[in-house]
Amino acid sequence: MRPLLATELAAAGKSFDGFEITGGGFVATGPDEEAVRAAAEKVRYRVAFYGSTPAYRGVFDVHGIGDLGVKLNEMSRQGKWSEMASQISDEVLELFVARATYDGLAEAVEKRFGGIVDAVSVDFAPGTNAAVRRM
Repeated sequence: MRPLLATELAAAGKSFDGFEITGGGFVATGPDEEAVRAAAEKVRYRVAFYGSTPAYRGVFDVHGIGDLGVKLNEMSRQGKWSEMASQISDEVLELFVARATYDGLAEAVEKRFGGIVDAVSVDFAPGTNAAVRRM
């Protein structure tokens, strides 16, 4: 999207100055590695769900895993919802998730989403320290 936006802004005589791209993305975080692993497993299910949806197939195609999207779609049509997450390997999961404990989250988000978006929305668990929320 960024190249398309740059082209359209230039055509309008504008630049990215004062323009912010905000993204969500998948973030798996928590206070310790156990919490991060649990959050990543929830993301694994979400990647499988989105991957099964034909409208999102283009994202899988960009990463060279379009066949996985076709397989997930077939599984969804067969009602194999509980089995779909097992089709998302760790390598595929890493294509879509920023994963780290709170202490390393800023770096993980920068590594995964830097250059793509200017800001990322992250939902923290209730009761999370306010200092973590401000990263």
